Amino acid sequence: MTEPAEMTPASTPPRGTFARLGGLVAAPGHTMRGIAERPDWIIPLVIIVLLSVGLNLVLAPRIDFETQMREQFSERGMSEQQIEEAMERVAGFQKFSGWFALVFSIVMLVAVAALFLLVSKVFGGEGTYKQFFSVTEYAWMPQMLKALLLTLLVWRAGTVDAVTMQTLLKSNLGFLVNPAEQPALFALLSSIDVFNFATIALMAIGYGHASRIGKGKMAIGIVLLYAVWVVIRAALASLQG
Repeated sequence: MTEPAEMTPASTPPRGTFARLGGLVAAPGHTMRGIAERPDWIIPLVIIVLLSVGLNLVLAPRIDFETQMREQFSERGMSEQQIEEAMERVAGFQKFSGWFALVFSIVMLVAVAALFLLVSKVFGGEGTYKQFFSVTEYAWMPQMLKALLLTLLVWRAGTVDAVTMQTLLKSNLGFLVNPAEQPALFALLSSIDVFNFATIALMAIGYGHASRIGKGKMAIGIVLLYAVWVVIRAALASLQG
């Protein structure tokens, strides 16, 4: 009778947060299987929160929101006094942008993990919330890389206006149109983004292992929900435009 082959180090998914981060690039399928089987969430969450807050604090002073907002207020027929009062309120809100980034990043991860755990149950899957939360955190790392690259570009540029910032990183097709002139089309094209597709792929693999229903079914659920989100985003952009 043939003895089963021994588990080799190469066939063992990486353990430890930083080994897993490297594994997302070197062997994403292998790594996401290990994350789903042995979830960890504390260090990945700390990394995401620190990056979100830190990058927000770096970006905020270098983005000229004031010019665009003044134009929008003026188009609404507001007087100079009303515009100044509105800008004071905006400035007051911006002081808390770092805290907002912290809260938003945590709430977003919690909500996304809960949503796709529900999707898994709809498809008859298994898995625990801890597994889905851990997968969500690691699958979100491409978004953090995207934010880091954008911050570096803004830092290099010095100061940019809010419209220019949206097309500064050419990772999607949004640069083909002017976001101020065609907001709905920009929302659609900017959704065709390599970092978004990387996140979707990692989610499909990780959720597929966690739910035990396979990445195919989870990919269908993820893509459908992403499409709904894109349509809603485009519709809101059209109304605001």
